[in-house]
Amino acid sequence: MNDTPPLSAEEASAPAPWDPSAVKILCVDDEPNVLSALRRMFTLEGCTISVADSGAAALQALADERFDVIISDMQMPEMNGAQLLQQVRQQWPHTMRILLTGTADLANAVAAINEGDLVATAVLSGNRNFAGRISPRVVNRRQIESLAAGGAFDALEPNRAGVHAIAETLLAVAAEAEHSRTSGQGGLFGGDEHKVAAIKLPPGAHWSLAERMAQEREAFGFYFSAHPIDRYRHVASAHGARDYAALCGQPAPADGARTGAVMAVLIEDVKWRTSARGRRYANCAVSDATGQFIASCFDELTAKEMEEAAKTNSCGLITVELDRQPGEETPRITIKRIQPMEGLAANSRLMAVVTMSDATAISALAALLHGESGGRGEVVVQAELEHGASARVRLGRSFALDAELAARIEALPGVVSVTLSAAEMPRLALVS
Repeated sequence: MNDTPPLSAEEASAPAPWDPSAVKILCVDDEPNVLSALRRMFTLEGCTISVADSGAAALQALADERFDVIISDMQMPEMNGAQLLQQVRQQWPHTMRILLTGTADLANAVAAINEGDLVATAVLSGNRNFAGRISPRVVNRRQIESLAAGGAFDALEPNRAGVHAIAETLLAVAAEAEHSRTSGQGGLFGGDEHKVAAIKLPPGAHWSLAERMAQEREAFGFYFSAHPIDRYRHVASAHGARDYAALCGQPAPADGARTGAVMAVLIEDVKWRTSARGRRYANCAVSDATGQFIASCFDELTAKEMEEAAKTNSCGLITVELDRQPGEETPRITIKRIQPMEGLAANSRLMAVVTMSDATAISALAALLHGESGGRGEVVVQAELEHGASARVRLGRSFALDAELAARIEALPGVVSVTLSAAEMPRLALVS
C-alpha cells in the first residue's frame, strides 16, 4: 500500500525543474568561429550541443536523432536559414526554431519569420537612418555600447570602436527625431519621416585585436568572432600544438596507455583542490578556439605558474598528458609544463606573406611598415601582374610582426590576404 499523500492541485500543476542537460541543441552556421562560440556558450549552461556547417548537414543530423532546439544562421550558401527552418517545421514540428541574422534586408528577415513560424530572431536593419528610428525611452547608452562591442552594428559600420564612441550622439539624434514625430512636425509635403544627417565617427577611433576581443567578452560573456589564442596561431603551429577538438576526436589507445600532446590555450581560472590521498593539486579552466575544458596540474611549480597566468588571463603553450579509456567521450588532461605565449612570440622569427590584387598597394604597405622596424620579422609581397604574371618581393627581415600588425596590413586597399607563419631559419653551409 502506498502511503504517499496525493499532490495538491498547485503542486500537480507546477512545472518540473528545468534540467539543461536534458536539452539538445543543434547549431547551424557556415562560420567555424560562430559555431565554436555557440558551442562554448551552451556547453557552459550544461546543454547538449551538436553543430552543422550547412543546411544539408543539419537535415541529416535531424534525421539521425531528435533535437529540442535548432538555431540557424540566415546567410548560408546553397540553403539559407529560412529555407532550412521551413523544412524543419514541416518534418520536425516539435523542434523549436530560432533564426539568427545580421542581414541588412529587413523585409526578407520578416518574411522568413512569417513563413517559418520562428520563435525568435535577432535582426539588424541596414537602414542608415538608425538613430532616427530608435526611441531613447527604451534604449540607453550602455545598451548601445554593448551592442557595438558585441558586433551588432557590423553590417552598418564595421568600426566597433567608432560606433561605441558615438553612443551619446546616437541617443541625442534619436531624442530629436522622436520629438519631431510626437510634436506633429511633418515634412513640407506631408509624411513624418525624420531626416537625420550622417553621423561622423571620431577620427582615430580604433580597437586593437586584443581590445576588440576584450570588449566582445564584456558584452557577450564569451569570445565570439575570435579567441585570444588566435593571436599566437603562428607560434602554436610552429610548436605542433593541437586544439581541444582534435584531441577529443582521436581514438583512445587500445592498450589504455597515456599519450602526450602540446596545446595552445587561454588560462581562465585556477582553483586548488586536495585529492583523497591528501595531495594538493590545481584544477585549471582553460580554453582555445574549439572549446573550454578543465585540466589538472599536480606539479606545484607548474600549478603556481598557471595560477599567475590566470590572474591576467594570459595565453600559454602547455605540455599535457592525455588519459583516455575506451568508452570515454573526452580525455582527462594533466598539465606538465607551461610556456608563456608572449615570450615564445617575442623569440620567434616570423614571416608575413602579403598577397595583393594591385601592385600599387605596395606604397601604402611601405608607409605602414615604416614605423614597425626593430624586430626579426620578414615581410614578403606576392602581387599579381598583367598578362597572368606574378611577382614575389622581399621587403626586409627586421619588422616587429604580430597578429595585430597583420590585421592592419590586411585592411589596406588592394591587399587580398596576409599569412603569418614561423619563418625558416637560414641554413648554414659547411665550408671546407
